[in-house]
Amino acid sequence: MRNLSGQENVFIKQNTEGEAVVKTSFVIAQTIIKSNTPFSDTEFIKDCLVEASRMLCPKEQQKFKNIRLSRRTVVRRLEIINENVQNQLKSVLEGELMWYPIELDKSVDRTDTGQLLIFICAINNDFDIFEELLSMESIKSQTTGSDIFEIVKKGLNNYHLIN
Repeated sequence: MRNLSGQENVFIKQNTEGEAVVKTSFVIAQTIIKSNTPFSDTEFIKDCLVEASRMLCPKEQQKFKNIRLSRRTVVRRLEIINENVQNQLKSVLEGELMWYPIELDKSVDRTDTGQLLIFICAINNDFDIFEELLSMESIKSQTTGSDIFEIVKKGLNNYHLIN
């Protein structure tokens, strides 16, 4: 029984460490994304972590080496985080909403492409209030009123808020 118990503990410990490494990868990827740091810097960040762990906690250095932070991994983490946030927003918007005023903001990206940001401030029947970025749409044509209306309509249709 002791041998079996010891073997089970090895698997549990490895699984827990693996989950911690993946969770750390997500947290670091989210921090990189929030700080608008280029994805090319991710390997540099990992090298810094490994060097710091070598000096501060040498026994744990392998855990830091196992953190996946390649450009491709950070992009995948970003896609997963984005999908999760969209699913959460969709589940909230699928409930009955009493009011949902929208707010619009226009910005221009680095390539001089217009970006229309659509925010929603929703109130449900339980009077829970939330405000989220609903959509960011590129404005590739002119910015006439009817063009903006069609872009907003498309953004709201993606969440089935209008027919």
